[in-house]
Amino acid sequence: MRVVVVVLLLSASACVHTQDNRTLITAGERPAVLVVRDARVFTATSHEALEHHDVVVADGKIQALRPTGEALPAGAVVVEGAGRTLMPGLVDAHAHAFVIAAPPWFLVWPEPEHVLQELLYAGTTTYHDMCAPLDDVIALRGRIERGEVLGPRMFPAGPMLTAPEGYPVSLTSKILPWLFAWSSRRTHSRELGDPTAAAAVVDDFAAHGVALIKVVVAATPDGTPVLAPAVLDAIVKAAHGHGLKVAAHIDTADNALYAARHGVDLLVHGVHSTELTAEQAAELASLKVMVAPTLLTFERIDQLGRQQVVFSKLEQESIAPNVQHAMTHMPEGYTLDEGLMSWMVHLSEHRDARLVQNTKRMFDAGIPILVGTDGQGSDGSFPAGIHLEMRMLVQAGVPNADVLLGATSGGARMLLDHPSFGTIEVGKDADLLLVEGNPLEDMSATERIVTLVQGGRILQRVPPTTTAR
Repeated sequence: MRVVVVVLLLSASACVHTQDNRTLITAGERPAVLVVRDARVFTATSHEALEHHDVVVADGKIQALRPTGEALPAGAVVVEGAGRTLMPGLVDAHAHAFVIAAPPWFLVWPEPEHVLQELLYAGTTTYHDMCAPLDDVIALRGRIERGEVLGPRMFPAGPMLTAPEGYPVSLTSKILPWLFAWSSRRTHSRELGDPTAAAAVVDDFAAHGVALIKVVVAATPDGTPVLAPAVLDAIVKAAHGHGLKVAAHIDTADNALYAARHGVDLLVHGVHSTELTAEQAAELASLKVMVAPTLLTFERIDQLGRQQVVFSKLEQESIAPNVQHAMTHMPEGYTLDEGLMSWMVHLSEHRDARLVQNTKRMFDAGIPILVGTDGQGSDGSFPAGIHLEMRMLVQAGVPNADVLLGATSGGARMLLDHPSFGTIEVGKDADLLLVEGNPLEDMSATERIVTLVQGGRILQRVPPTTTAR
């Protein structure tokens, strides 16, 4: 309800567009028995794949994983896997259902249910929702779990916790109309300067049922404040007391170390605006922190500033056409905030360090690399970008198998010690992605989706030339 009220207010105060979205996913059949036959199976339990294997699914669970050749169960629905790779459904470690990725000169309404379809269309069957209005995101998760709306398994964080006047408040106030910025400040963040109050906020979030806590330990070049040590300690202690992991939005190597030394579990966005030394990477590894670099996020910001955004095939199929058009058509006379422009230049200057050096140093130090898109959370970042993110990680020097592990079992274990998803093992949930080719050799294969299965149900992906039934 809060989102509806905000949308009405925004419509009355600014030119807000409706996205030209279409149906991307429809619910297919859930056969009594499903067999994916003669596939290359990447189980996400090791770096290797099993050649010529069958995977048998019944009652939403994986019932058998065996070499091809045994008799098929009577009445089974069979999907041919020859020449294809079967892997777990993807886990996006950083996405948003209640934020928009359109550029600031093309304001659109948030459409959470469509974001869920974008995630599924890309093969993502689980995601971490890293910032959203608390009541709204918990309600949406309930609708997914009750089967009222199609969507991936959701692990919501609720609003992000930041310092008074800290990021993202400092940024949204510069680039968005005042009512957009005012609404975002109240629904998507909590500004905290007192340890006792911070712990109370975490307790409240936990009572609402969040799956993790997100903090901001980053600043813009003009020196916005960062969470004070005592406040960060209170947040982490309270979260861990509830059995919740803490993810931190970070930027510099110093802030990455600051967050990790105070017990944060996951660094999102990676070190993207300074160099990370090998010594610093080694210390981060010793602190048992994980990282979701979101390399594509900053590449897209750079592309947006140059008006040279290039979308992948899956992005072209799933992003609203009018939003795609807006990304490369800045209105004549439109000017970005001077501080934002300075930040974009700063990001561009650190592109090589971000894309290769920092990411490779983190991997070489033994830091687990997860795969996150920041889908809908930043201008130009969309859920289907997960495949580009994986390719960029490979280009940065992370081996294909490790990228696939980070996009499946790694993202699952970040949240749960014993997840029911993220691997292909007997007894696990049947969230499966069948792709053409071998992503262990060519990461672009993950984008060539053949079949998507969620909880044993075959989901029907609707390409642009198809009309949904």
